[in-house]
Amino acid sequence: LVVINQGMSGFVVSMMIKYADNVLKGFAFAMAAVLATLFSVPLFGASLSPSFIAGACVVAVAVKMYSHYDGTPEPKAVQSEPARADKGDEVEEEELGLLSKGEGDRPSAVPEVGASGRVTST
Repeated sequence: LVVINQGMSGFVVSMMIKYADNVLKGFAFAMAAVLATLFSVPLFGASLSPSFIAGACVVAVAVKMYSHYDGTPEPKAVQSEPARADKGDEVEEEELGLLSKGEGDRPSAVPEVGASGRVTST
């Protein structure tokens, strides 16, 4: 009877690892220990200590949190942009301030620094 029980638990563990992950296996063993202890109270007259009750509560909360989390990241809020005519890369460079506005080769987004180290407006 003991050999059959150990063999069946080995099959269950191998199927769990095949279809789930090791974290889930840990949660299953923790819940099995909690349930076995709870069943032993009416069957064998075992008593529960406060530390067991605290541990069982921690296991229950951890299992609930793990089963509630689905692993997908939360969607980010998408800001809609106004529709514009397709002007190619020129529009993107203008929006970034990279095109020069008649000031030589210097882009308009870069301020000029004078000899004293102060920023001068153009």
